[in-house]
Amino acid sequence: MRLLFPEWLLILPAILLAAKFFPQMNLLKRPLRLLAIALLCAALAQPQWRTLQDGTDLWVLADVSDSCKEKTNAHLDEWLKILDASRGNDDKIIPLTFANSIGQAHAVGQNWSPAETAGTRIPLALKNVLVKSDPARATKILLFSDGISTESFAGTAQIFSETETPIFFRNLAAKDSGDLQISSFRAGDNAIAGQPFLLESEITGTGATGFDYELARGNDVIAKGKSRLRGGRAILRFSQTANTAGAYLYSLKIFSSGDPVSGNNSAKYWVNVNGGETVLLVTGYVPDPLEIALRTHGFPVVAVRDFTKLSAGTLAHCRAVILNNVAAADLPRNFLNALKFYVEEQGGGLMICGGKNSFAAGGYFDTRVADVLPVSMEMKQENRRLAVNVALVMDRSGSMGMTVPGGMTKMALADAGAARTVELLGHNDRLSVLAVDTEPHEIVKFAPVVPNRKAMTEAVSRIASSGGGIFVYAGLSRAWEILKENQNGQKHIILFADAGDSEEPGDYKNLIAEMLQNRCTLSVIALGSEQDCDAPLLKDIAKTGDGRIFFTNEARELPEIFAQEIVTVANANFIEEKRYWLDTGRMAEIGFGKIETPAFVDGYNFCYAREAASVLAITDDEDKTPLVAAWQKGAGRSVAVTFPLAGNFSQNVCTTWADYAPYFSTLIQWLAGTPKPDDVLLKSQLDGNTLRLAFYYPKSREEEIRGNAPSAKIETENGVRTLVWERVRPGLFETSMQLESRERVSGVVAFGNNKQGGAHQIAFGPFEPENRAEWTKDARMAAELSALITKTGGKEIINLAEVWELAERPRFRELRDWLLVAFLAIFLTEIFLTRIGFVARR
Repeated sequence: MRLLFPEWLLILPAILLAAKFFPQMNLLKRPLRLLAIALLCAALAQPQWRTLQDGTDLWVLADVSDSCKEKTNAHLDEWLKILDASRGNDDKIIPLTFANSIGQAHAVGQNWSPAETAGTRIPLALKNVLVKSDPARATKILLFSDGISTESFAGTAQIFSETETPIFFRNLAAKDSGDLQISSFRAGDNAIAGQPFLLESEITGTGATGFDYELARGNDVIAKGKSRLRGGRAILRFSQTANTAGAYLYSLKIFSSGDPVSGNNSAKYWVNVNGGETVLLVTGYVPDPLEIALRTHGFPVVAVRDFTKLSAGTLAHCRAVILNNVAAADLPRNFLNALKFYVEEQGGGLMICGGKNSFAAGGYFDTRVADVLPVSMEMKQENRRLAVNVALVMDRSGSMGMTVPGGMTKMALADAGAARTVELLGHNDRLSVLAVDTEPHEIVKFAPVVPNRKAMTEAVSRIASSGGGIFVYAGLSRAWEILKENQNGQKHIILFADAGDSEEPGDYKNLIAEMLQNRCTLSVIALGSEQDCDAPLLKDIAKTGDGRIFFTNEARELPEIFAQEIVTVANANFIEEKRYWLDTGRMAEIGFGKIETPAFVDGYNFCYAREAASVLAITDDEDKTPLVAAWQKGAGRSVAVTFPLAGNFSQNVCTTWADYAPYFSTLIQWLAGTPKPDDVLLKSQLDGNTLRLAFYYPKSREEEIRGNAPSAKIETENGVRTLVWERVRPGLFETSMQLESRERVSGVVAFGNNKQGGAHQIAFGPFEPENRAEWTKDARMAAELSALITKTGGKEIINLAEVWELAERPRFRELRDWLLVAFLAIFLTEIFLTRIGFVARR
């Protein structure tokens, strides 16, 4: 506390002395009068209570989202130096980066960025300062951003109105001159297979700018053209038809020379096409005997032979999915990963048929699909046929040091994949691990795995990114030098590389030719996509090396992919031997009638039945390998047929089995389960980043719904989430939730009870919020930010140095007014008591 005019306090002892020596002033000794005089003197002295320490904490919030990160990373150090040069001795600067999440504290010379930059959550960043700020110090916020927030400001102004924290704003937005943007892109809600539907898009901008456009469905461009803004606006309409039911991803791009902002020139929209439930057959056979058999028995089969056409949306309106001897590496990752949720939550059916490209031999071990199958694919050591000699060639270039969602680096996840490889190799297997940048570095010397497993795991877990690029030929050449010395067992090289940064391939074709002559194969795990600059090279290396190639943009999938590849090599357990068919007598459990079975199969995939599975047929040897196994998995069902149903090793099954078609049509009928009821309606809609669901049901189901209320679940990259319903009125439930940008989700609503004792399942999706909100200029959102800044006492600034002087918060609180109120109250009380004679009587 401090007194601005302490001399006024001298009046109090003067009055006391006067009252002592002058009897006529004795009335001043009355307690209330004396207290009133004391309060008046204190008020005149103007006391102030210290509320804050010296100096100010300036929180610098730097937007590093997709629309700002280039400018922020280029100039943030410069801005911080200006602020540091103009601050006082007691002032502090606390810089933080943010985008869709809060990043790390920024250090000069380093560009810290959050893992997810496809979004700008300005309210989250501002609230984060209020939580972390020191209440004993004055706090200011300096926001560097383009002002485009993908999160609403609702409630933020109220929170800041209760504080004294001013917000200052430095606008990083590009000038609007010449900018075009896709303001909307959507289709009608009732697309039906075989009937036209309309896609419509609004393009906005300034002037009468001309532009080109391109419309694609999936990866196929289906329309191109030119258009022009009129009055700052253009409307594009496209008539489309989908012949089969499913969900189709449409994407629109516009191109204009001189457009200063390109991030708002593309848009995506999933169109859900209704048309009845189908059986999806994924096959490489032309013709496929299974397709003929199912069509003969009336199943609406959709056969897909171009695997690039598959996506999570392909599963929409499918009652069952059949993978007929298709390698996991040939399937898009999002389709493969979606099958688990499709079976367990959406109530779908899945059947995998055997062959050299299926089960463990096809790379399904340790995938999400493996979890839903009634058989397991691990290879026990006593059943291993050959030892395996493996060399891992690991890219440790500079790009591997980047952080991915979840906070880990690409290199750390690749290390986890290498560690998984060490874990899965067994007796008699040998391993070498090379880390490669501009030259190979032998991290793990070629040696048996089992006695060295712990040391190998520790060594590969410490591989770190070292900068530069990966010299492909140098790594492959050294790996082959190591393996060719060993003449026992299989030899295999796994090259892990960045699809956008693989250099110096050298004469890899002749090198790989020498490897193949000596029974050494080569596979590639590529971090990136098939559109990356070095993808053709890596694809050719894998093809030339008689191996597989895996592309993934999700570094988190690397441990799973490494596991798939090593098990495919080590446990390529397709048995090319004839085995007699033995029935187990459990066919009645899934509704079979009297159906003839084959005498034997020509080959099969070695695997083990899971404990809860219903095994319908087994081999006649001591292994008792399941030939047909089925089970209920979550809300859905799955079947494993471990022998080929087409192509090589299917001669006996396809040519002599009279009941081939009845057997599998009956099996598929069980697999498909109960069709969804037609008296309920689920409306699903993506409004910006908000997913909205409305579930309508008739009055006749009121009692059933009351006893078993609907549940809603969605699958995201981070797992399955449950939504909470609100009962709006009888016959209607609604719910909604915010999705992250680029977060592709599928979902299911379960309700009531079906004839099989479970709940009815209604699948919906997929949906994928766009990143356009990150780039789209929203006048309403800009106005909300401006109002918030003004309300806190801040403003938009150009001169950074003046932020220290503006809206300076008082460090002392005045007590004078309170003392004057107290004086007046005591003074009036004393007068009142004197008037009524209370003081005189005392």
